Amino acid sequence: MALSATTSDGYVVVSSATQSDHINLVPGRSYLLSFSSAGAFALDLQVMAGDGSSWDDAYDGTTKVTIDSTTGVQNKVVVAGSYRMDVDTYNNPITMWAREV
Repeated sequence: MALSATTSDGYVVVSSATQSDHINLVPGRSYLLSFSSAGAFALDLQVMAGDGSSWDDAYDGTTKVTIDSTTGVQNKVVVAGSYRMDVDTYNNPITMWAREV
């Protein structure tokens, strides 16, 4: 997997309703982000902004990318960049994995 050295494990975990650490994905590839938890959760996927220091909600066209365990869709294909979770609903730790596709 082509991840940056700072996130070479390929995943991050968040344990509260807050923003998670981020995953840096190497340019030139596509990745599948997968989300899981033992409890119900809802989160917005965020991507690092062009200024390199702030975060924006990720969009798929005009629709904000929201992962909600009650709707069933818990995967998202993304291009390279830095991604994190902005957690709205939390019951148990949530893990976001990245794997190259």
